[in-house]
Amino acid sequence: MITFIGRTFADTYGDSNELGAIERKTLSNLLEQVEKKFPDDNNIFINLTFFFTDHADDNENKNWYIAKKYAEKFINGNLFLFCGADPTPHAWSMIEIYETFKNFNIYKIGNFNSKFSWHLISVILLDRFRKYTNNEILLNNLKYKFLSYSRKPHDHRVELYKKLIDNDLLQHGVATLGKHERTDVYFTLNENVEDYKDHGHWHDNFDFNIPHDIFSLGNINIWQEHFLNIVNETLPHNPNWFKNLPKQEIMVTEKTLKPIIGLRPFLINSDPEIYQWLRNRGFKTFTHWFPIDDIENPNTLHDKIIEVLVWLSKQPNEQIEQMYQNMLPDLIHNRNRFFEFAQEEKLRIDDIL
Repeated sequence: MITFIGRTFADTYGDSNELGAIERKTLSNLLEQVEKKFPDDNNIFINLTFFFTDHADDNENKNWYIAKKYAEKFINGNLFLFCGADPTPHAWSMIEIYETFKNFNIYKIGNFNSKFSWHLISVILLDRFRKYTNNEILLNNLKYKFLSYSRKPHDHRVELYKKLIDNDLLQHGVATLGKHERTDVYFTLNENVEDYKDHGHWHDNFDFNIPHDIFSLGNINIWQEHFLNIVNETLPHNPNWFKNLPKQEIMVTEKTLKPIIGLRPFLINSDPEIYQWLRNRGFKTFTHWFPIDDIENPNTLHDKIIEVLVWLSKQPNEQIEQMYQNMLPDLIHNRNRFFEFAQEEKLRIDDIL
């Protein structure tokens, strides 16, 4: 017996290669696996996408209400938590889930640091990301020492953007930050939403004055002309929301994968554990290429990124171009490894349990 609770990321989100459709297909696959492997157990399967945002009329979260009633009724069994499209809920919410289902065997699938870690976005990008040849994306005519794209102005992105301004670095690179009433700084490229209809901008709203661009490298001229990619990930670099709570599970999105697909070295504005997450999966990272110590220290992350960019700003283009050539074997390895990894993940979901 299996009880499913939740809904998918976007029920009306595009065709068969889009996030919502693939998430639904994945969930159907997993439910079949659960029924086959645990046919006689009490099984509850929760899709954590939107799990704590659907509210009933009495303001009690209706999904969580149903889940707690299940735990009271059956006492023990198997709990399957799937988190593919979004970050896991905040730490205090996850603790409440674990406590409520403390007598259940818990299987954490997707964006977790667990035996059943699985990467949905790689599987989606494998088929959906715009196809580029190596010649299209190689560094060509160096103009920008760095590129730092941000759409939603999350605090950790605003903080880094302000440090770019304070250190007079915007003259050496391109940095965007979505416009929002709660921030006093922003910069956009004045791009047309219509140009991104095929690359992830699936609705008519032009929030933050920057299009969604999940499935491409953006303006190809800017991409070709920049050296270092600053990845402004979804979650902050210090995700300990409160003391004495476990920190937020990391989430690796298309933002981290773009420089890998696009043959660029990168630094990450997010939890530095992402670097090790990548290395564990066979990718090369680049913090050791720069003469700056302790770049992966979470306590000084922004300052270290700034130090790297200040150092880059002082290097002649010829030196950076040579550095890129020296990195190229690792960059090509990363691009090839992405397509291998995504294919592995695509196949692994079929028997992940």
